[in-house]
Amino acid sequence: MPYERTPGDALLPLPATYRRREPEKTALYSLVQEHLATLLAQARQASADGSGYPAFVEKEFRRYLDCGILANGFARLRCPSCGFERLVAFSCKGRLCPSCWAKRAADTAAHLVDRVLPEATYRQWVLTFPWEARLFIAIDRQLLSDLLREFLRTVFAWQRRRGRHTCVTDGHCGAVTFVQRFGGALNTNPHFHVLIPPVEDDRDGLFTPAAGKGDLPVENDRAVKDDRARFVPLPPPTDEDIAHLAGTVAARLMKRLRETIGEARESDADHEDTPQAALLHRAILLALWLPRSGPAGDDSTASDHGNDTPKPLCAKVDGFSLHAFRTVAPHDRAGLEQLCRYGLRAPFALDRISIAPNGNVLYQLHRPWPKPNSPRTHLTFEPVAFLRRLAALVPSPYQNLIRYHGVFANRSRMRPLL
Repeated sequence: MPYERTPGDALLPLPATYRRREPEKTALYSLVQEHLATLLAQARQASADGSGYPAFVEKEFRRYLDCGILANGFARLRCPSCGFERLVAFSCKGRLCPSCWAKRAADTAAHLVDRVLPEATYRQWVLTFPWEARLFIAIDRQLLSDLLREFLRTVFAWQRRRGRHTCVTDGHCGAVTFVQRFGGALNTNPHFHVLIPPVEDDRDGLFTPAAGKGDLPVENDRAVKDDRARFVPLPPPTDEDIAHLAGTVAARLMKRLRETIGEARESDADHEDTPQAALLHRAILLALWLPRSGPAGDDSTASDHGNDTPKPLCAKVDGFSLHAFRTVAPHDRAGLEQLCRYGLRAPFALDRISIAPNGNVLYQLHRPWPKPNSPRTHLTFEPVAFLRRLAALVPSPYQNLIRYHGVFANRSRMRPLL
């Protein structure tokens, strides 16, 4: 049952009157409008056959230019009582437009809280990868899926072992994963934000799949439609638990990464099956390895974290980082929705983009980078370099950025009981 959203909850109250967002007045719109042709021309020159970026990258940029513009289509809304009319421009619903991304994140987060995630304590697990592996993970969707599956298999096994210590003999785990391909500095940084509830107990093993009845459980050969899974809270993990788990995860994932990287180097293909893919891969590589200081456009890939101060429930092993400190209480549905929206957020924020008097692009950092003399608050790009950075962050078509595992999977027999 959906919880009642109030102004103090995850969603802010709607304004009293509708106001068009006017994207044509933003800095991002002017940058794309003025420099997109230059970006595409340079890409065609850099590619071997003159094809440029993959078609989906150019499509996302052009869809953004059409988004929210009345001249490109609109819906006319009319009040039947007073006859007042209003024009609402069509949206692009793309994966580059920050406005459409924010709407999709809000809708998806509300759907997860209202219809997918039952009331329970949720812990957020964040897994990041070594620098050397990020390029391969960013361009290889199968590798990313394999790493996520192995990571969750390790965490689920650890959860079930802890459940058995509390007399949960037949526990089931579940996870909702938000795949993010970016860091806070517009850098390519694929990593996982995973929401995992406690171990679930399926009523002491009384439920079994019903033959010919789909996913409905049965008890004494009768379908049981009104029973629900019971959540069993587990003791919170300790720093030692996270350190041990991070070591296990790093060892298992590094084995898979070595196999993939070794195969790529032997074939000398670097996953570049087409000239268009090769160009995009080089853009992703630039987003990883550009120097941290230099001329405009070359100073944007320092670490997302300004210092290495030890944090609670956080461990780093061989370049892998595992963080599990953030939790949400069972009845804090607004907090859970905010956490989901954070995992679903766009790669960049529109209000952090500005244009300097010399024409360069300034991007404000969420957290300043510590420097010996003064903290650094902005990154500086040349306009085309900034658009090139955005092109590297566009996810490929049909790549799912939300993954469901365990009891939350579509084919799980436990999902109807949640």
